[in-house]
Amino acid sequence: MAPGDALLWWREPAVVQRFVADLLQSEMALLRPSGWAWPAAAQGDIHLVRDLQADSLEMMSLFAAFADALPAQTPDMVDTLHEHTTWHGWAQVLASAMDAAYAHSGARMPVRFRTSGSTGTPKSCVHALSDLVQEMQAMAAVLAKLQLPIQRVVSAVRSHHIYGFLFTVLLPRIVQPQLVPVLSMQGRAPLGLERSLQPGDLVVAFPDWWRAALRSSVRFPEGVVGVSSTAPCPEDVEQAALAAGLQEFLQIYGSSETAGIGWRASGAGMAAFQLHGFWQRVADAPHHLQRTHADGSTARVALQDALTWQADGCFVPGPRLDATVQVGGVNVDLAQLQIKLQGHPAVQAVALRLRPFAGTPRIKAFVVPADPASADAALREALAVWCRQHLAPAARPVHWAFGPALPVNAHGKPADWPVDLDAA
Repeated sequence: MAPGDALLWWREPAVVQRFVADLLQSEMALLRPSGWAWPAAAQGDIHLVRDLQADSLEMMSLFAAFADALPAQTPDMVDTLHEHTTWHGWAQVLASAMDAAYAHSGARMPVRFRTSGSTGTPKSCVHALSDLVQEMQAMAAVLAKLQLPIQRVVSAVRSHHIYGFLFTVLLPRIVQPQLVPVLSMQGRAPLGLERSLQPGDLVVAFPDWWRAALRSSVRFPEGVVGVSSTAPCPEDVEQAALAAGLQEFLQIYGSSETAGIGWRASGAGMAAFQLHGFWQRVADAPHHLQRTHADGSTARVALQDALTWQADGCFVPGPRLDATVQVGGVNVDLAQLQIKLQGHPAVQAVALRLRPFAGTPRIKAFVVPADPASADAALREALAVWCRQHLAPAARPVHWAFGPALPVNAHGKPADWPVDLDAA
């Protein structure tokens, strides 16, 4: 497919409807952390008030989230959003907004993504469409170099987040002369996966999804390629995926703020990530890179991780430079989560850590109770109920420990603590 055609993704109704559905489902999951269900569509469409039962406050949040995805806003668009509060109605508004932005800015039109917002306030990240297409053209070249012909994309990620958008919206329009079909498995457990796959599939997922799939003793058909991003993929997972029959296991390094920075082909024996050609190191700023945009301009971009560089220009990601961790493919800001938990009247202080539980990274908490005489079991249940009501699933601690003071080491610095698996 020609690069110009790849830009106009919003002119395909099924693609833009999937984008809006993913956005609505993601926002509703934040608004109703205790759980909710996407209703069976009546005649193919869904009314946000009648079918989702969204109240006035939830509608304000949905309006804000959707408006943030628009490249620009006009009074007519805002009026239409209020007059046609349906899934397909909003998809038409988005398509119209994209057409208007493209007519005004061409390939440099802005595309907006929001961070997950599982804790704290979601942040809007803006990229030029031409830069995103540039990245996927580079990935199409990688796939061709590795001799990985792609006939279909199988997605376990949401298309309104940048990783899902790149690999399930743009890449299918670039990788082959004809549009590559997309099979969505988002939200479905990866059970019986081999029955859904076929040679030429590119499976787009995240580390915890891959781990869950491999626990079911899956055997991949010949010619299936896996992609993983949103967090570093543990070596045992990538090796197990290759042992289960994947032709190749690609890892993508990047973020909502930066877009894609580099890639790694595990099956080809790459021990480090290859930097995309449009990124360059900055000699006097170790935690920054310089991006050469598709229009030839350049900009310095801050990294979220410390990178260890090798002589050939490849890199290995190191620890985060902030307090963000990954749980189930979702960013969780532990600093923001700590503030929320310490706002509970029964909590004097709390410490948080990430730990694998049954092989899956989840959050554990150590709590200093406000009332030293409180019973651990009762407080544990009260906090678990509060978390189900106020926190998204990824942000909820799955193990609680209690004590009179937060754990520290011999030097008085914060320390880890053991987990009693008999205490949830």
